[in-house]
Amino acid sequence: MMFIKDVTSVIDSWKVRVIVEEKTQPRASSGGSIQYQRLVLADETGQKVVATIFGSDIGYFKDSFCLYNTYVVSNAKVKRCDPKYDKFNYPYQWTINLKTAHNAETEKCIAQSVLNLQFATFINLKEQIGNDNVVDILAIVVDKKDQRSFTAGEKEYIVKEYAMVNEEKKVVILTLWNAVAESEGNIIDSALDIYPVLRVSNLSVSAHYDGSFGSTPSTAVLLDPAIPEADELRIWRSSNLKYIVETSSKDHFVHTESSESLPKKEIYSIQDVLKNEKVEKFTVQVNAKIVDLDQKFFYMACGKCYSSINAEHKYEYTCVSCKRSTKAEPREKVHLNIFDQSGSLDVTVFGPQAIKILQMDSVMCMDLCNAKNSPSVNRINETLFSEVFLMKIRKRKRTIGGIDQYVYAVGNLSRIETVSEEKHDKDDLEESTSPKNLEDSLTLMPLLVKEKYLS
Repeated sequence: MMFIKDVTSVIDSWKVRVIVEEKTQPRASSGGSIQYQRLVLADETGQKVVATIFGSDIGYFKDSFCLYNTYVVSNAKVKRCDPKYDKFNYPYQWTINLKTAHNAETEKCIAQSVLNLQFATFINLKEQIGNDNVVDILAIVVDKKDQRSFTAGEKEYIVKEYAMVNEEKKVVILTLWNAVAESEGNIIDSALDIYPVLRVSNLSVSAHYDGSFGSTPSTAVLLDPAIPEADELRIWRSSNLKYIVETSSKDHFVHTESSESLPKKEIYSIQDVLKNEKVEKFTVQVNAKIVDLDQKFFYMACGKCYSSINAEHKYEYTCVSCKRSTKAEPREKVHLNIFDQSGSLDVTVFGPQAIKILQMDSVMCMDLCNAKNSPSVNRINETLFSEVFLMKIRKRKRTIGGIDQYVYAVGNLSRIETVSEEKHDKDDLEESTSPKNLEDSLTLMPLLVKEKYLS
């Protein structure tokens, strides 16, 4: 058995015991023609190496190289790396392919302590601006900004932003770019409702937002990592749910100089939303119903940026909005009427948030539509009739037919409580339940916690 330091490009046969520290999601190269997946492996001395899997080989290793598991690896392809990518003082990188032998080690497992994980602090972030070193963070996600894309020069950029917090109680923005936004960002998006603990590696520190983190091509995201530091953060999360819930209801995606002018109110009425022209993001506590009975509950969209197109499923084209080659895919879309004691408002819900209303995805809706059927609006409304929602609403002005109008989109929604039919009077809603165990409630029904602290 050898160590990583002993492995060079001139050695024909070798075998090393390693632990998996990082494993990115599969992503496309900058040119978009090659899929790759990046690993960081460490031996029992703590020496680390970057290993990469390419193309169709990724599927073969889908269930291998699980995080923090130990493997015996032999005869990966070894080649010298560019010195600027030599992060671990080891001038080689490995390529893992179908010729690479690998076996899970169950007896002589390498301890996680050899990884020597270190995480950046949030408090002194300004001092790190301009530093070329990359950092890792361990934090809780409390909010997300809608994905956006823009063009600079001739290059198209995709951006996802998240508000993060840790034990220091300082909110910092994480920005993911391009392929990282599409691959690693999906991991975060899948767990937003439970305030997930994330380990995010290989980040740069930016002056944006007066100090924030940005992705690099080697950034990896790990949801709920099985490490002692994450266990401690989960305990802190359980003990500080009130702070986390209140923090999640604020708008963090503003520049420092303008943030003090924002209203401090956290829960708005529908009348507040209609009258306030200075704020574009609101949190409301409402009931909901479907009044447009003819909607299909999906639309055809660009598979990359979700802009709409009038086309058949899987139609291949170059998107006018994001300028990328793509296919037309169905995406969930629901028009809702939401209301509270002060009034009502028509809103639109997209994607994963719409699935929460429909209890089915866009493919199912499309199949029903093609079969000249449709989801039962009565059934959906019967369910909605007994629900109270906490929704984040974004208000935007649009010029339609030469007339300025406001449109309202739901960025996030979650159920607060279920109200029995005989008690369902929107003028006299009573709290019907409360969490007995805050940690369990966070995992299973996070909005019960929100209802407790924000109502």
